[in-house]
Amino acid sequence: MKTFILISIFYILIEAVFCASQKFEIFFINLDRRGERRVEVDQELNSVFPNMTHHRLKAVDARELNKDVLVENGVKVMEGYLDPYHKRPMKMGEVACFLSHHSVWTEISNSNIPLTLIVEDDVKFNRGGKENLEKLLNAVIEEFEEKGGELLYLGRKPQADDLACDDCKLLSRPGYSYWTVAYMLTAEGAKKLLNTKVLSQMIPVDEYIPMMFDQNPEFDSWSERLSETELESVLLKAYSATNLLAEPRWYPSDNSSYVSDTELSDIIHET
Repeated sequence: MKTFILISIFYILIEAVFCASQKFEIFFINLDRRGERRVEVDQELNSVFPNMTHHRLKAVDARELNKDVLVENGVKVMEGYLDPYHKRPMKMGEVACFLSHHSVWTEISNSNIPLTLIVEDDVKFNRGGKENLEKLLNAVIEEFEEKGGELLYLGRKPQADDLACDDCKLLSRPGYSYWTVAYMLTAEGAKKLLNTKVLSQMIPVDEYIPMMFDQNPEFDSWSERLSETELESVLLKAYSATNLLAEPRWYPSDNSSYVSDTELSDIIHET
């Protein structure tokens, strides 16, 4: 009996030490009407991070948005904005996606959370063996923190070449990139993302984030518009894992299994 009690105490202490050393919080974004995706992302996160808690953030639903709702909440799409590839105005789903991520940034900033992993509910981690993923992610985070990074892509779709990165081993400095399927953000990074008037001149989150680290060719460079002192409060210190650790579970080419709530939403002609 004493042996059993001692063993039990040992495992409780081990779990307590692990929880105390948890390096980051985890949030996943999920629509209420996508219950099947909530189950899938829960399973994915429990598998990859079995001893860590994760929190669901209710995604903003494009079906519940209209022009009146946007006006009431001070949301206005950037005048004249057109998607760089489809040459169309923003869609209501893109506004909903932005507002969902904006809610996470606000939570991180208000709670001053040192480091947060933010994932969308279609995330799939590239394990390479669970132990290998854990080891690599810990090493990536360590290098990211050593460099004073504020945003870290774990999954992205490069749209341009990466930048030179002095003394980088596991990290790269991302060029123009898409996707918000999996990224990490510090409290300071969240504050910078919130430190603009973006809600009143909104663009898609895929365009906004690279703009915030001066790598969106569609917008003037921050460094050309602001002084060095002003840049410090706006410009994100962004990095990416060189070997990407996450990707979407579905792609448009998957046909029957691929569903995009963004693409299925209406175009916003004016707000």
